[in-house]
Amino acid sequence: MREDLRKKLEDVLNLFYQNETAAKNGAEALLETAEKECGLSSEEAMSIKYHLGIMQMLLKDYDSAEGCLLSAMEIAQSLDMTGILADITKNLSILYEVRGRLEQE
Repeated sequence: MREDLRKKLEDVLNLFYQNETAAKNGAEALLETAEKECGLSSEEAMSIKYHLGIMQMLLKDYDSAEGCLLSAMEIAQSLDMTGILADITKNLSILYEVRGRLEQE
């Protein structure tokens, strides 16, 4: 991943615990930049989508989280990034477990 985008992503992730909305907006803006500069199916876009999906899970925006995680999974598969695929799959299973519990309530 490009160092400048990695640093910006770290900044956004650190901001999440101080201001969730600003962090989510920052991640969305960073995703736009990464897609324009690196491509829609780049490692950079995949990483940002993965982290944005986790943020959305924490914000209980499960539909958006699922979309980001599935998109990140698709990119990771196309780039043969097996390590991150395990993490994405784990987070999707957590998401589906939480949704299942909510539907049972």
